[in-house]
Amino acid sequence: MSPNPINKSNFKREGHAATAGFYFLVAAFLVLFISSRSDCEQASHNNKVLEINCAAAESLIAIDSLDKAEKIIKQNLKIDRKHAQSHFLMGELYRLRNSIISRRQSAEYLRQAVTSEPENDVYHYSLGLTYQKQGFTGNALSEFKKAARLNPKNSEALRKIAAIYESIGLRYDDKELYMNALEYAAKAAAVERNPADYYNQAKMLIKMDLFDQALFKVDTALTFEPDSTLTKNLYLIRGLCNNRIGDFEGANADFNKAKSLMNINELAGFEDIHLVITPQDYQRLLSLTSYQRKTETAKIWNSLDPDLTTTFNERRIEHYARQVYANISFSISEKGIEGKNTRRGETLIRFGFPEKKIYIYGEPMSHPPIGSSWIWKYFIDGQEYSLRFEDIYHNGNFDYPFTNEAGSLSNNTAYLADYLARTVAQKYEFATAEPTLNYAYDVKQYKGNHGNTELEIYYNIPYVELSFITQDDAAYADFEIKATLHSSDLTLLDSTTIKRRAKIPATLIGNRRLAISDNFPMEARADSVYLSLAAKNPVNNHVGRSRQAIALRSFYLDQVEISDIVLAREVSYLDSLKSVNRNTIKLSTNLDNRYFISEPLIIYFEYYNLNLGPDSRTHYRIVQTVTKLKKPKIIGTITGYKAAEQVVTVFEESNIKTHENRLMTFDFSKFSAGRYRITIEIEDTISGKSSVAFQDIILYE
Repeated sequence: MSPNPINKSNFKREGHAATAGFYFLVAAFLVLFISSRSDCEQASHNNKVLEINCAAAESLIAIDSLDKAEKIIKQNLKIDRKHAQSHFLMGELYRLRNSIISRRQSAEYLRQAVTSEPENDVYHYSLGLTYQKQGFTGNALSEFKKAARLNPKNSEALRKIAAIYESIGLRYDDKELYMNALEYAAKAAAVERNPADYYNQAKMLIKMDLFDQALFKVDTALTFEPDSTLTKNLYLIRGLCNNRIGDFEGANADFNKAKSLMNINELAGFEDIHLVITPQDYQRLLSLTSYQRKTETAKIWNSLDPDLTTTFNERRIEHYARQVYANISFSISEKGIEGKNTRRGETLIRFGFPEKKIYIYGEPMSHPPIGSSWIWKYFIDGQEYSLRFEDIYHNGNFDYPFTNEAGSLSNNTAYLADYLARTVAQKYEFATAEPTLNYAYDVKQYKGNHGNTELEIYYNIPYVELSFITQDDAAYADFEIKATLHSSDLTLLDSTTIKRRAKIPATLIGNRRLAISDNFPMEARADSVYLSLAAKNPVNNHVGRSRQAIALRSFYLDQVEISDIVLAREVSYLDSLKSVNRNTIKLSTNLDNRYFISEPLIIYFEYYNLNLGPDSRTHYRIVQTVTKLKKPKIIGTITGYKAAEQVVTVFEESNIKTHENRLMTFDFSKFSAGRYRITIEIEDTISGKSSVAFQDIILYE
């Protein structure tokens, strides 16, 4: 008796053909021989004849010699019309012929085999395969379950059960069915420890949003060293899982490994961006040369990168992850359709997951039949859009429904999808699994070297955002800051990574008002740039991210220039033996520019391009003005604060250097609380040119 349905791939065709020929001759001889014997003698040899004929038929089926096999099996059924294995082989044979009539005949023969030997798990499994070919999924599931119950180690039956539950679960997005699929895939894995079974488990765990558990299944599958195709798919869903849990670095590495296993066509499809940009932009992209297209694509991805401080592009990783999820969810394997190429797959890749999904059951018996539908609702720019996908042909491929409402956003899903693609292009909100670290920063500009503009980034990180460890009377906390400067076309201009340890009195750990205050420099040519920052607490992995467009000033002009003004509550001298400049002092700033009247206010600024007089010295004056600002009481005014009082101080200065700086201390103890503006004007008395900078502050009592 055959232990499993016939699998032609298990046979070497030439050798098995010889075996089949031998069995065929033996079977023919036995028929002639037995026909000459008495009834008693013939009966005693029936079992041996049936066995030899079945072996011959099985060998012939394995080499696609179905007609010869059918003749031998029919001889068996003449001997014993209820012979179970003969009915089984006839059922296998007719299923291989794969026509509507032959599949029906296959089911009839296999039902007879099951009736004759109801405890044979192989026969139930084979009948399940035929029912599946006929499209009778419920009947197939029942037979596969019988096979698994009769033989709990029938891994093929277990896999078929898991696949059916997966298929139905994906149609209705039903977590209970996903659980059933997961259960039977796990049972199959326990029998054979096949990496594909762990892959199938991981897919169902992903559909239930259990990404950590899915990662465990993927890692287990990879230990079995699967073939390259399965390895590629395992890394793809591993990348998806890591993306979902916020491990973008891990996801990037996984997707790169998967891409290394793709062929040229697969890789081109995976990297294609037609669902990231508008159709009109995509057509323009296709009109470029190969080199131009590659350059333009890189610019597009850079423009969408939400965190330029990392070495990977989180938006691009999300694009990969959406493709993988679409393939898991919407693929139609029997038709060779990848999920990412279906209407739902394309929509998910372009706009992400819908805010709401509704399943509507169809009416297949109506005239004309109405297919089941999914309705996806998106909220884009404050407006709700509903996209309908209908299983028009009842084959699992949900497409845009047919409609006569041409050009209607409300009733024509195809028109609405095209409209959104052309106007919105794509939807993406950068979200991370880790909580945000709150911090503040301010950027000041100074004259740099070799025609560059130097930026000094002052930052405050509240004590409560850091994880301190106490030691005696002190407390220590580590933090990291990554910063990048990119040009308007997102070419990297400068980058820095800072790892520091803060030390504070242990009694101040919980103080919500206090913050670590420090600064660091960056440099670039005067132009429009993007400054990207990421501050991280390495203990709890909380990260704060920001991006700001900055117009850099040029200090290399033929005119007097003054830098931005820095306000500080305290100054520390890093090297008392050197002259005062930004590199020899540390300013503790309040970035909200709020200070108490009772404490001194320190300001720092630099000025450049002063002219030398006949005596080889500069001559200039510093005009310092403190203006109290008062908000107008006129109802409906939009003019902001007005000057109410002013205190002006003038300093006459001279020096041999054309580039100087000032560190000044203001005493506001005699001022009243309120909003003030500090203005510094540098007047070059030799050239008559001047430059002004100001900074607003709020004073508290």
